[in-house]
Amino acid sequence: MRYLSVFLCVIVLYQHFEEVCIRSENGSPGSAHRDRSLVRDRFWWTLFAIGVITVASGIMQCTVPRLLLQALSPEVTAASEHFLRITGVLTAAFGALLAHALITAEPQHVAVLWVGIQKVVTASTVGLAVQDAIFSPMALAAAGFDMVAGVMIIAFWFWLRQQAKESLSD
Repeated sequence: MRYLSVFLCVIVLYQHFEEVCIRSENGSPGSAHRDRSLVRDRFWWTLFAIGVITVASGIMQCTVPRLLLQALSPEVTAASEHFLRITGVLTAAFGALLAHALITAEPQHVAVLWVGIQKVVTASTVGLAVQDAIFSPMALAAAGFDMVAGVMIIAFWFWLRQQAKESLSD
């Protein structure tokens, strides 16, 4: 049921994003305030910041796992530190992938999509870990950030696809 609600949220947000940011260019009231390039720039900078924050978070997981686990987990072991370091490497890599995909000249649709999927899946698994008392409820702050970031990234991916379709039809 959780996954269905996440999926529905992504669809609703995409439809809202498309309606406000893309379809409004047809001259409807207020469309001057929703210029496509302005929206792209705002989303681009937001997503770039998410990528940088994600890299920093991954580096922290690699370098100070004990400190993070003491705040987020009831039990700190050598194994849990090791696995947090592994997770940190992957977190930093996905953040770097997002930042890199955003700064390339050509849109990197596939990279953006998979970073969004990774964020949503990570948020869901952290939520399950809190439910199973593996992590403390404080971890839900990070999960919330990842879920919102993932939905935004997937919405941006839909927007990139729409741009590609429109450029082919021109």
